[in-house]
Amino acid sequence: MYDRVCAVRTQQYEADIGKLMRRRLAAEEHEPQILSSDKKSIEIRLKKPAHTESWLSAVSGLLLYDLSHLELAVRIDALPVNLREKQWILSKAAKLSRGLEKRAVQGELAAFFTETDALNLEGFVRFRMQNVQLAWDACVRQATEELLLEKEYRKLIGILSAFVRMQKPRIDCIYIILNPDGSCTLTDDMDMRVRYACDKGDGVVSLLVGLAPERITVYDLSGGRSDMLTDVLLRVFEDRVKYFK
Repeated sequence: MYDRVCAVRTQQYEADIGKLMRRRLAAEEHEPQILSSDKKSIEIRLKKPAHTESWLSAVSGLLLYDLSHLELAVRIDALPVNLREKQWILSKAAKLSRGLEKRAVQGELAAFFTETDALNLEGFVRFRMQNVQLAWDACVRQATEELLLEKEYRKLIGILSAFVRMQKPRIDCIYIILNPDGSCTLTDDMDMRVRYACDKGDGVVSLLVGLAPERITVYDLSGGRSDMLTDVLLRVFEDRVKYFK
């Protein structure tokens, strides 16, 4: 008869393992019987193969999506950046880690539970999840690189904004239509028209900085395709921009 008791436990993770596992098991189609649970552990009874599948899915979700946040935080805590930057990197790295596949971890868990009925989470992460640990490292690296790019972006925006404020307006108003196809159309008071394939909008911003308009009116019909350009316009030209969506 198919009947066995399995458990997962932690000694170091500052997380409510029982609560997290209950939530994950409740989301499974075939929820096994929970015998006991607390902040450090959970014990369940598997009465049929479908229960095992649910159990493996829940434990892999715990490892990859719940405890990964703690693993990422440990890595990020060692970085030479301030607290706000660490929080930014953690948020970004956590989003990146969501793309990791559960399948390989479930396979390791299935092999593990053929040998024993109790899993120590720290030991499993350390000895059986080396590839996932490398993936977590990569998520932190990528998030850190994106932070550096973001800082450079903000620095450039600040320089452009200061330059624009120093200039006297050369023309009265520029009208910008952000089109659904990602392009944009610029029109001035003399009805001169310029159409751009916006991509990141570098050419548009350079043109506007050179023209130094007193006012910029933006009509956003892009459905989100021109968010990057919009962000630059609002940051660089600040109170000169009127934005309509």
